[in-house]
Amino acid sequence: MIVLRYYDDLSEEAIAAVLGIANGTVKSTAARAFRKLRITPELNEARMARPVEAQS
Repeated sequence: MIVLRYYDDLSEEAIAAVLGIANGTVKSTAARAFRKLRITPELNEARMARPVEAQS
């Protein structure tokens, strides 16, 4: 879902249609995925290692 949203640049509505699920399911699943990405130590360390201007 995250790949469809940010790599393929699909809207939440388009993702729901492609996957055959409700729009709310797309939103809640994406929110859980982002929460996991934020709390994964290895990913957080990699983000912090980037130059300040690259973080936004």
